[in-house]
Amino acid sequence: MQNLVVEHINGLAINGTVDIVESNPSIQPFPVNTYPTGNLQHIRCDQDFQFDFDWTQTGWIGCVLCGKYKIEVCFEQWNDGEFSPTPNGVAVTTQHGHTVNYTASIPFRANSVPPGVYGIVACITLCDEMGNPMPVAGFVDLGKVKFYDYKGC
Repeated sequence: MQNLVVEHINGLAINGTVDIVESNPSIQPFPVNTYPTGNLQHIRCDQDFQFDFDWTQTGWIGCVLCGKYKIEVCFEQWNDGEFSPTPNGVAVTTQHGHTVNYTASIPFRANSVPPGVYGIVACITLCDEMGNPMPVAGFVDLGKVKFYDYKGC
């Protein structure tokens, strides 16, 4: 799991992690690591995968907070430029409280990312009820991940 680095405002702090999780492929042969978490570096193109976000909001502002957290992932393919798979973002409604835990995932279907090496960054932004960004935002660089089609080798 990688830690989110979040810029805070007085009275509200966000701490959390993001993890990449891949599922079993639908065809054989299965890779050795079927459910790796943490520092995942390789994903077969024929596997579903997702980004799991876990974060905690703390502080007195959380007791009156309204809006949504926007979580998203950004892919940058080496040698080919930007790539934006669908979905690339999810909105999570804020909850009131001094300490509130959140979990949300952004799932991706098999074959939604073409083979290649991608730099991946997971982001979180607090938005008001109108969808405008507020001064709480953060990200985590998940490093480079190779998506590969083992049948094409």
